Amino acid sequence: MFIFQPKLKLLALALSGGLLASLGVHKIVENNAIERVNFPVCWQAKTRNSNEISFKGLHSVENLIAYGDISLNKGPKLKSSVPVNVNQIACSSLDNSCYGIIGHQLVKLDPQSNWETTAIQIPPELPQLSWPTGITFDPDNNRLLVSSLGGEGYLYSYSLDTENWQAFSLNNVDLTSIVYHPEAKQLYALGVNYGRTKNLTLYRLSLKGAILETIRLSDSILAELPQFHQSYLKPQLIASRKDLILVSGQEKVFSKNATKTDNKLKIYTIAPETKAIKLQWQEGN
Repeated sequence: MFIFQPKLKLLALALSGGLLASLGVHKIVENNAIERVNFPVCWQAKTRNSNEISFKGLHSVENLIAYGDISLNKGPKLKSSVPVNVNQIACSSLDNSCYGIIGHQLVKLDPQSNWETTAIQIPPELPQLSWPTGITFDPDNNRLLVSSLGGEGYLYSYSLDTENWQAFSLNNVDLTSIVYHPEAKQLYALGVNYGRTKNLTLYRLSLKGAILETIRLSDSILAELPQFHQSYLKPQLIASRKDLILVSGQEKVFSKNATKTDNKLKIYTIAPETKAIKLQWQEGN
């Protein structure tokens, strides 16, 4: 993908190191009855006075990347977080297995052994994994899906049932965060953002990487999202019923005196059908 792009893109990629998205066993809590459900990423809690959606995700805790519960309207729940220091993470709701991206390396994480990581190698007959940018889990087919920028860009698919790998070309479409959407039975992904822009691109894809729809998100509240190559905490997409949740990511701060207001974590909801975007929570509010 980036091999044939301008030098600016090469420089941007050289400053980055990988990328996040779908996760976990979750619960629906309604009228004090708890039911375990096979619905990726989100669990929804309803009470008489509130309707709170929480989900598993990555966020920054004392300069470390941590994994834990995040509330749509209240932000990260720090007490439930554990350091993982991966750029992206995806956990299976079927067996609690977790996978992540560290730089250019795909790893398996063991939550039962202090999140110990084991490197995963792509079979040599497939295109070499280079610049992985997104990872998600498809529980309907028990598959791990990973996107990359290297070469023409690929969507890698790994079946946990058959231990079979496949790679599908993305035809030079640059993706960052990806998420499997259980209602659509398809993928959603963000386009790489190399600079400040008021037009963020959201893609709807088939499970073989074919672009089915390109959605331009032009709302001004997205204009200050961190640039891809300057983000130490990458953007995350999470599936929530028919909608998507976008966790903005955070930029690297190079100066101790920096007072950038745009270095705050933000959480949005996006309705793919109507293109409606809403800022739900911002760090510091």
